[in-house]
Amino acid sequence: MDLGEEREALRRACDGDQEALAILFEAHRATAYRAAYAVLRDRQLAEDAVQEAFVRAFLHIRRCRGERGFAPWFHRIVGNVSRTMRARRRELPTAVPPEPPAAGGPDWSESLAVWEALARLPPGQQEVLLLRYRYDLSEARMAQVLGCPPGTVKSRLHAARQALEAVWNGEGGRS
Repeated sequence: MDLGEEREALRRACDGDQEALAILFEAHRATAYRAAYAVLRDRQLAEDAVQEAFVRAFLHIRRCRGERGFAPWFHRIVGNVSRTMRARRRELPTAVPPEPPAAGGPDWSESLAVWEALARLPPGQQEVLLLRYRYDLSEARMAQVLGCPPGTVKSRLHAARQALEAVWNGEGGRS
């Protein structure tokens, strides 16, 4: 869906057209799910997060600024809902997540060693590394999903790469 089509669907959705809302949701559901999964690493929770985010978007659709499009606004909601759900869980997986979903990104090693090294990083560092390398999101798209400036994404990625290297070399990470 190009930006013009998205803006038109958004305009119709703001006028109460539920079919337009469904079009917007379907256009962004897959990337929203991948972003939620990167944060939560649980299929059901990721689906729940996307559904909750869509309900919030539906309830507040008139707050969306059309000049930027629906995607950045919706993905920010998905990121916020996912991080809130993760915080409520109070515990993070410490081993390999069950069957990570396929993504259209670069070939990411699914080896146990990679997942174990990632599990030793703080949740925020895990999140940026997965969004960038597992799901192949650009830094600009990551900024939309995480709800922060692109410069913040760059600094978080840099810190996460250094932490992952330290863990990989046996020098650090959480226990």
